Amino acid sequence: MAKLFYLFLGDPFIVDEQIRELTARLEKENPGGVSKQTFRLKETPLAAVLTQARTLPFLISLQIFKIADADLLKEGDLEAFSQYWEAPAPATCFILQSPVTDLKKNPLAKWAQKEKAEILLFSDRDKQGAASKFIRDKLRQYGKKMAPDAQRRLEEQVGDAPGMLDSILNQMATYAGEREEITLEMLEMFEEKLTAVNVYHLVDAISFGKTQAALKLFNEYIRENDADILSFLGLLHWQLRRLWLAAVLLEQGVSENSILFRCGVYESQGRNFMRQARQVSRLRLEKTVEGLFQLDWAIKTGRASEDTLAVEQWIVGCGA
Repeated sequence: MAKLFYLFLGDPFIVDEQIRELTARLEKENPGGVSKQTFRLKETPLAAVLTQARTLPFLISLQIFKIADADLLKEGDLEAFSQYWEAPAPATCFILQSPVTDLKKNPLAKWAQKEKAEILLFSDRDKQGAASKFIRDKLRQYGKKMAPDAQRRLEEQVGDAPGMLDSILNQMATYAGEREEITLEMLEMFEEKLTAVNVYHLVDAISFGKTQAALKLFNEYIRENDADILSFLGLLHWQLRRLWLAAVLLEQGVSENSILFRCGVYESQGRNFMRQARQVSRLRLEKTVEGLFQLDWAIKTGRASEDTLAVEQWIVGCGA
């Protein structure tokens, strides 16, 4: 049996989108049932993952193990992984993920080449191109276009997550009404809605695991705004994505003013935004956004039994 072994290199958000596409394809190819689990080496040692991989769950035709921070694999881990691949478990797929795109500087990539893994590399150019094409194609369906400066800003904000762009563009197209072009001014007004609908407060509650407060804010928003769930998720992702970027930049020692500029945060919102970015853990944010992607996919594909309940369940899961 051929090895089911993939290494995805690139920005975590665009890579996650590609991994979801691969997973969806594997699910179609294995109608008997697929088990999917995501591990982080910061929490679960590789030895425990490999031990679990040796056992195929009952009534499952394929199990998929994703290691989201595979760049943390040490030399000893790679040796253990090599031994595993000498006799891999049947019907078991491994997906490794690393943000390092320079193959020459990434020992994980060199090891994966030796082990004959399928290596998929996504550069910043791939990320930019995917977002630009998605925006143009989506707005064309509505008979609209976006001004170049507005499109650049949108790509900076959420362009590396084409799946979530769908929700935002749907709302922007509706907001534009009969106007053919979506301008930067219209996009900025859309951003200002974040404050008006208390999305900042909701993100704060979700990010810090304040489940009861988050549920209350979510239900208040739905009741007062009569909003489409997917548009709401787009707004939520917008803010979570900016917080994640701020957390990354803080770790890199970037100044506060530069962070606010790169995240597109207005001066009046800066103090609260930076407080959140400093206090919430980057790992929690990444898990939260990953869960949001899965929720968005479940709602769009009809896998969620009831939209509002699905969002509530996701909020509860964020606080676990």
